Amino acid sequence: MSGGWLAGVFYPALVALTLVFGFRMVFVRTPWQQTAIAVFAGYFGVATESFVIDTDHWRHTFLLMA
Repeated sequence: MSGGWLAGVFYPALVALTLVFGFRMVFVRTPWQQTAIAVFAGYFGVATESFVIDTDHWRHTFLLMA
């Protein structure tokens, strides 16, 4: 909530959408599928840990989302 109500709504939505689209990319056969698997695995760990620790200021979280 450090960004207000708008950020409090859209940040969890962005995390959820990143997980959904990343999960889809894991199963699509593309030249970058192996990279997608590695990035999704890393982001899934970060997103899971974010339930315990505040993550809205972690720079690597936004790099993995991008």
